[in-house]
Amino acid sequence: MQKQLPKGPDGSSKPPKWEHVIAAAEAEIQVEEPGFSKISGFAESNQVMQKALDVQKGYGKRREKMLEEIPNQAALQKKIVEMEKEIASLKNQRASHAPLNYPQSGGGNNNEFSRGDPRPTGKLYEPKSCYYCHKEGHSTFKCPEALKDEQQGLVRRNGNDWFLPSGQQIPWNPNRPIRHVVATESAKTPQKPPVAAAFQTDHPSL
Repeated sequence: MQKQLPKGPDGSSKPPKWEHVIAAAEAEIQVEEPGFSKISGFAESNQVMQKALDVQKGYGKRREKMLEEIPNQAALQKKIVEMEKEIASLKNQRASHAPLNYPQSGGGNNNEFSRGDPRPTGKLYEPKSCYYCHKEGHSTFKCPEALKDEQQGLVRRNGNDWFLPSGQQIPWNPNRPIRHVVATESAKTPQKPPVAAAFQTDHPSL
């Protein structure tokens, strides 16, 4: 094969024949790629280039797939907000179902007011108070003093009302025990001793 292009009658260069171009390409083209051996020839180099393009296409498809798998920024932020709400809800449920720590009885070192609340100054409960004698521990209808005075005839009870032997009703006064009125009136009227009363029963003339 000649190294120079053919000349025309006027001395100008003629275009080379197609087979000469193919032969020159196969002789001159040499492709070197990482991972490939040194090759020559147009057909073989064309195959190598095609393989390289296919590999690039594979990389591109893989990249597109990876981008599709990466979650959207807005969707990711929404997911984070939902998780925070779920965590807060679980904390509230746990706090609402937590057992109460009641103070243990019998310990002298227990601090029942460790939360900083002031210690109450008054009584924690209102005990039952008897309106007849104003003593605690029993109700008015179970007052031993009232039962005793009724047996002696010093007072008479009708429902919630109390009466003196004279039939006078004792006025209601929550600040004054009923027995005080009974004792005052009984002191004004001297009572006969039980022995004298029994003797009088046997001897009506006395």
